[in-house]
Amino acid sequence: MAVRTEPEHRTDAAEFTRFARELEPRLRYALAARLPSEAATDATQEALIYGWRHWERVRAMANPGGYL
Repeated sequence: MAVRTEPEHRTDAAEFTRFARELEPRLRYALAARLPSEAATDATQEALIYGWRHWERVRAMANPGGYL
């Protein structure tokens, strides 16, 4: 997969990075309440990967962190 280098992609990446840095600890904590530690870490990573791949749709949601 080729990486886009247009300004809009850089803006999307910066926006998602801020979102992910803020969300990651809370998401991991919530998942750790239901899953073993390693599984919670893996699930957190998978959720964030999904979020990035579908960022256009996810960021438009009322509660993107809750969705992920």
